[in-house]
Amino acid sequence: MVGDTLSTNQVTSPMEKKPTPFALNATEWWVKPLAMLEHNWAVIDEKSQLVTVYFFHDGGTTKNPSGFTFRSKDSERYIAIVDSLSFQSFSQAQLALVDNGFRKVAETDDFFTARQPTGTAFDARQTEPGIYSKQGYWIPQIVS
Repeated sequence: MVGDTLSTNQVTSPMEKKPTPFALNATEWWVKPLAMLEHNWAVIDEKSQLVTVYFFHDGGTTKNPSGFTFRSKDSERYIAIVDSLSFQSFSQAQLALVDNGFRKVAETDDFFTARQPTGTAFDARQTEPGIYSKQGYWIPQIVS
């Protein structure tokens, strides 16, 4: 669940390297259907004056190796933050998500609710290509 954290960064064998939990202050998932059974996911995180949208792939996976090793049961407990964008306000972040094809999961059918990433977030942005922040798939808002 968004905002879940682990109490320790426990390593159970010398070959395993677990990610450090990334605390999120977000409660609502957003989804963007990309293709048949392929989606991008987002949450809006608001801490003090900083508003950040964090992005996830289906299942909370990464496209590139994250540098962490997981046992099969562990991989279901971690979700990878693969990109992020900062905004001036919560409402600006919401409008930008809508302008870029995202919808609130709570306003969709149960299909998306059952598929949203769950688990403890970890930061994988350094190994991911930055689909929105660097690759040009984000349409900036036009300010009039």
